[in-house]
Amino acid sequence: MMWRIVERAIRYVPGAFLCVQGGPVANDRESIKPEVSGTSGNPSKNSLSVFSSRTNRSIHGNGWDLAPILFGVGVGLFTLISIVPCVWLAEAVAKNVVKETLDEELTTVVKIAAQRLDWAAHRQLKHARQQNDESYKAVVQPFREILQVSPNLRFIYTVRESEAGLVWIADAAEPIDGDGDGVIDQANLGEAVEEPDSAMLAAFATQSVQVSESYYEDQWGKFISAYAPVFDPSGRLECVVGVDTTAQNYIARLSRIHQVARVALSVGLALSLTSGVLAWFVQRMRLAADKQALDLIAANSAILGTVQDAVVLCDLNADIVDWNQQAEELFGYRRTDVLGQNFIKTIFPREIQQSIQHELDVFFVSGSSKLLNGQTALTALHRNSRLFPVDLTIRQITISGKTRLCIFLRDLTAQRQYEAALESSKNAAEAANRSKSTFLANMSHEIRTPMTAISGYAELLCDSSVNLTEQQTIEYAQTIFRNGQHLLQLIDDILDLSKVEAGKVEIEEIPTRIDQVLSDVESLMKRRAQAAKLELENTRLTALPAVIYSDPNRIRQVLVNLVGNAIKFTKSGKVTIETRMLNLEAAPELEIVVVDTGIGMSPEQLSRLFSPFTQADNSTTRKFGGTGLGLCISRSYAELLGGSLTVDSRLGEGSRFTLRFPARIQAGTEFVPAGAGRPTASLTERPSVPRQVATPLSGRTILLAEDGPDNQALIAFHLRRAGAQVTIVDNGRLALETLTIGGSIEAPLNVPAFDLVITDMQMPEMDGYHLAAALRRKGWDRPIIALTAHAMSGDEAKCISAGCDAFATKPIQRDVLIRTCVSALEKSKASQLDSVGTLS
Repeated sequence: MMWRIVERAIRYVPGAFLCVQGGPVANDRESIKPEVSGTSGNPSKNSLSVFSSRTNRSIHGNGWDLAPILFGVGVGLFTLISIVPCVWLAEAVAKNVVKETLDEELTTVVKIAAQRLDWAAHRQLKHARQQNDESYKAVVQPFREILQVSPNLRFIYTVRESEAGLVWIADAAEPIDGDGDGVIDQANLGEAVEEPDSAMLAAFATQSVQVSESYYEDQWGKFISAYAPVFDPSGRLECVVGVDTTAQNYIARLSRIHQVARVALSVGLALSLTSGVLAWFVQRMRLAADKQALDLIAANSAILGTVQDAVVLCDLNADIVDWNQQAEELFGYRRTDVLGQNFIKTIFPREIQQSIQHELDVFFVSGSSKLLNGQTALTALHRNSRLFPVDLTIRQITISGKTRLCIFLRDLTAQRQYEAALESSKNAAEAANRSKSTFLANMSHEIRTPMTAISGYAELLCDSSVNLTEQQTIEYAQTIFRNGQHLLQLIDDILDLSKVEAGKVEIEEIPTRIDQVLSDVESLMKRRAQAAKLELENTRLTALPAVIYSDPNRIRQVLVNLVGNAIKFTKSGKVTIETRMLNLEAAPELEIVVVDTGIGMSPEQLSRLFSPFTQADNSTTRKFGGTGLGLCISRSYAELLGGSLTVDSRLGEGSRFTLRFPARIQAGTEFVPAGAGRPTASLTERPSVPRQVATPLSGRTILLAEDGPDNQALIAFHLRRAGAQVTIVDNGRLALETLTIGGSIEAPLNVPAFDLVITDMQMPEMDGYHLAAALRRKGWDRPIIALTAHAMSGDEAKCISAGCDAFATKPIQRDVLIRTCVSALEKSKASQLDSVGTLS
């Protein structure tokens, strides 16, 4: 709407005024006085001498234009208003997640502590003289064992109700001032609890586990606590066990979340300002182009007292009396060819001739018509049968006492093209905005898919209560690795902005074990199906090739989405994955069908199912959740794979989604037999043979500069396993001191004790760029390898220009790291041999 208002405000509004000798007729609303004179070159004929003036209206001025400024401000404010709630919501969710995670940890520990408390021995603790005697120590010993294995916990203690109120009983802390704050860490047996935490009171009142809503402060410091009641066999409340953890880490996490939110708001403000300035600039350029066009029209109109429009003079029968040069050019007829011809039949197509004649007849009868004294857009006909749009204006005038119709026609072809170009530009801008929003939503959707597998299987591996076999542990670790690689590929795609702007998603064609992909999807979705009390069945209807050439990541993405939707929209019954090969002899295709017994869809719902941000209906969105992007993304991937994604569904009976795509197979490929569940080990799981670990770096000495302890351990492990001797330093300054005489960064290099330097490029005190440059200045001629988490275009060139020989991105892949080291060492050796040969 705003676009239309601005467009109308700047539109050129022509006005034409004719003057005639004599007075106007009754129907005239303007002073019209045309002048009849002899026409130069043909004095025997009269022609109409037309004088027209035009007024150009626009919102341009000599200073700043108000409309573009308002437009830019509106766009900027809209962008900012869109970003702020998102940042606020993300900050709130992050803070809630931090608190919920801490609550779960404390709840688990306090329950364990409560279970390990000997209630009978605890009941005997009644007098202050018992503090720290043998019976007291026996009671708190389980608490101290928990504290020893839980470094994040500060205190574990018990509190009992008495006639005087709540009193401390057993405290696992030592009776010392361990933190140097002037307060003994251990609470005294029988001492009253001053200003108890509200969660402690709630634990006594509700006789249930409670956790502090927020941190509180007492004489021992700031804490977040959890409390669990302990009952004797008769159900009587013996005491409440409390577990404290210091609040500093929790407060620091909340502070970091707040800082990130502030940075996000700053970025949003910058984006809003940029979008507003860009909108203002584009709008101002558009108005400037309009003004230039209007000025050109006005200048042409004033030349030699003529008009730009085609002017046709007709009698009341619509027969042509005169025809100016512009009309000749517009319609292709010479003046002499059309005199006396019917105006309507000459220049208008047959389809609209009757309606135009009807409007003229109405005017002659009633004195009014929408064709008279107004502008009307019509379709005209050129002599060569070409149709084109014109703007028609008819005025009734009197010439020498005769009533005439003066008709102005303007070719609208250029204007329509201009309007189409404006509309196209507007649509392109809106499409770009939508594509950015869709891109963010797509990335969120894609990233969460592998993260589900990574988080879920990592949780299983960390859960000590789950007894996993060695084979299960390997399978779960492999699943985490595969999904981690998939997630890394997604991040690489995000960083490649050229692909995003061009709307490109690259599809791989690599060896793909389709049975493994199906098993991954089944394993990933099985828990969700079990939680929904559904049966998930993976069935091979025909034998499947063990290996096809396609993109396993995209196939997995589509299937996870389809199976997830099937589970989400199915209340009871089962979800089945049916796989078969089609056209095996001609053009092999793989067909994977996901069938459910869920709620189904109506034909009207199916018609908009694959549109972005759309689900079956609004109530579905509220009830089941989701962005409505999954099926749109899945269909796009299916088409990029060279196939299709279709659906057959009936309301109340379930749905059937069919994914079909080409499956290129090499000759001699093994086939997995038809059947349900996982395939036999002979085809999918080759017997594991202990692999002889290669040591291509044997005898090499490497200096590793890396500030992250986890990365230090991982990288050093890979290097040492490859045979290298590794020395680790925490930053570039320590690395430089290690390599120089006397351990001074200003001193010259020592006799080289290392064959290779590997350095992270972002470190405190001295980063990798300065380290590499300093080593090269001092004459270091051995390889330097850069490690960095930056993977944007230009980062490798930046590292090489700083003095590095090679470049590897994080997360580190073992094989890539080892190959990079070996290659750098071989190149260095070859370079040294060339130097020796040159000197000799």
